[in-house]
Amino acid sequence: LDDQPHELKAGMLVIADEKKAVALAGVMGGQNSEITDTTKNVIFESANFNGASVRVTSRALGMRTESSSRFEKNLDPESVLPALERACELVELLGAGEVVGTGEEGITDIYPDRWQQTVLTLEPDKINHFLGSDIPADYMKNVLTLLGFEIDGDKVKVPSWREDVKTMSDLAEDIIRIRGYNTVEATDFKARVRPGSYTPRQAYRLRLVNLLCSLGYSEIYNFSFISPKFFDRCSIKADDPLRNTVVIRNPLGEDTSVMRTTLLPSMLETLSHNYNHHTEDSWLFEIASVYLPNPDETKLPDEPFRISLGAYGGDADFYTLKGAAEEIFGDAQIDGVKWKAVSDNPTFHPGRCADAISSDGTILATIGELHPDIAKEYGFEPSTRVYAGTVDFAKVFELADFAREYTPLPKFPAIERDFALVCDETVESGAICDAVIKAGGKLVENVRLFDVYRGAQLGEGKVSLAYTVTLRAPDRTLTAEEADKVSEKILKALEALGAELRK
Repeated sequence: LDDQPHELKAGMLVIADEKKAVALAGVMGGQNSEITDTTKNVIFESANFNGASVRVTSRALGMRTESSSRFEKNLDPESVLPALERACELVELLGAGEVVGTGEEGITDIYPDRWQQTVLTLEPDKINHFLGSDIPADYMKNVLTLLGFEIDGDKVKVPSWREDVKTMSDLAEDIIRIRGYNTVEATDFKARVRPGSYTPRQAYRLRLVNLLCSLGYSEIYNFSFISPKFFDRCSIKADDPLRNTVVIRNPLGEDTSVMRTTLLPSMLETLSHNYNHHTEDSWLFEIASVYLPNPDETKLPDEPFRISLGAYGGDADFYTLKGAAEEIFGDAQIDGVKWKAVSDNPTFHPGRCADAISSDGTILATIGELHPDIAKEYGFEPSTRVYAGTVDFAKVFELADFAREYTPLPKFPAIERDFALVCDETVESGAICDAVIKAGGKLVENVRLFDVYRGAQLGEGKVSLAYTVTLRAPDRTLTAEEADKVSEKILKALEALGAELRK
């Protein structure tokens, strides 16, 4: 009918008589069977074709017609005979002709594989579970009835024009599209997806970041690779294990040729940068990995976390960093940490450096004032004191106890006694505190150093240290006599250290 020749191939369905094809099934009729002005007799043909076959033929021949677009969608197989009868009816109603063949004698019906009606079971509970809804069963039946389904008890008979409905989920789709997808409330997955979370080490790192920021420090990030010359700039001894580094095979340059084994050089570089850019004061911290070579070269290096602290300017002094380290220990509830003076660390000023040692003898931190020669190496003026230190993150994390227990306020009052002591400058304040606690026993609640004095009247090499000692009994009110006895024990213990009351 399009006045164009078309070459047919095997597999293309046609309508034909005994000699020739007269039409492409579901696509277009042929000129040899078209109606003309001289046509007197017409045979009505009503058929239903396989949608896939029609689409393949249509695409192969480049013939996209109204007929093909309909048949491609798989029409209702039971509509063939009603459509034929309606066409004949319209012929007579419109006066277009006379129908001479009707009924069983006038109709030839070729229908070898008759349509079998699909019958499904209506299961409201299962549909609601599938949809995540709470739709009444009567509502479901009403919707399906209005859509042309037949309901017989709990059975649903699918009409012939709904060949797409094969399973319960298809019924559920029809019900919910009428009900409205917006009526389905959002719910969690039955198989809950595990939410992402921090590892214990990551969570503790974040906890420390918040803690140090609250103390006024700013976090910094540095490269993990440094120059081996940094060890010389920090006066690290030639035989120090820190010089045993992981060497990068293809470094960008000598300045980034080894993996750092300590965070201290990076901290000093950052402090120096800030100082040279005229930053008046700088309080910094870094929490990062160091890289310690494995004795077995076939294995990767160890990468423990370390905490680096550094400060200059403002009110920064040795006790600023020492206080930050003690805050870390206190947050981790590590008791019994003692500070020991260190004078042989070449990076720090002799006598202004100390190690924090746990009750089991593990060094948790090293804090001190930077040696004047090293401070000068990094560009600091002699008048500027620089403080730095490192805390062993891995060891602190290992000893940490984050369980918190409620401690009620004390019921009984405390008694405070002040002790102004004179001793040699070589006597450590920590040793005095330990002696006080040991001598006072369970009655000593707190020991606090509140004054340090040096003067000619004390004598050369002497220093005055003043402490407040808080005494309290958990089960009674201490009497003055009991407090006096404890004070006497404390003084005797201090005399053994060479400390006596200031007169």
